[in-house]
Amino acid sequence: MLISENEILQLLSQKLKPKRLEHSVNVAKRAEYLAELYQYDKRIAKMTGLLHDVCKNDNFDIMLQTIANSGIILTTVERKSPPLYHAIAGAAFVKDVLKINNDDMIHAIRYHTTGRAGMSLLEKIIFIADLTSDDRCYSDVEFVRKLSEKSLDAAMLYAMEFLLQDLISRKQLLHPDSVACYNENQSRCIASAPHIMRLIGTKCRYFYIAAINRAVLGSTCAYRRTAKQSFDDFCYNELSMWDNQQKNG
Repeated sequence: MLISENEILQLLSQKLKPKRLEHSVNVAKRAEYLAELYQYDKRIAKMTGLLHDVCKNDNFDIMLQTIANSGIILTTVERKSPPLYHAIAGAAFVKDVLKINNDDMIHAIRYHTTGRAGMSLLEKIIFIADLTSDDRCYSDVEFVRKLSEKSLDAAMLYAMEFLLQDLISRKQLLHPDSVACYNENQSRCIASAPHIMRLIGTKCRYFYIAAINRAVLGSTCAYRRTAKQSFDDFCYNELSMWDNQQKNG
């Protein structure tokens, strides 16, 4: 790797809007934390986190040109899914323009939107860091953060279940890599952690019921906030119990 962190930050300050740059820095910070937790190279994780959205603010024509210049042929699903372009273009940019030849970094950038079966540790770290960085503020972000600190596979499963349900609810195409990622993580978690599988299923169902209630009833009233906090507390307690069971064999 011939490029330094300062050079990456200088490049990003030119290519990205301020909010996207802030997000990238936050993802790098979270990736570095998860790398330490799961005993991966912190420097590689941080650099990959910084670069994961390097093409995010390019217009679609530039993204497609970057992809074409790299020799990548988009699938039908990818061509019809512009939100996926920046990850594919980003991987090509890092490899062809920045001349970074670390395949693990390139793959982590390429699959940080869809996931895939057989993800490496770095790929999982970047995928989850993108969802749990400090700037993220969706309803269940704190739960996903805590879950990711117990098991990356469980966090991947929860994230993929949410992603696929969200795409289906919006009648969007499903990328085969995302389906394969979900299937693999579900099988792995069923085998290794049936207790956490039940929790993930319950949490996902609660999340969608709450979302529907908000959409139908408007702003969340006090009793629903209290109910959600109670449910979140229950989930965190369940995670702690699972962690203690693992430590005690």
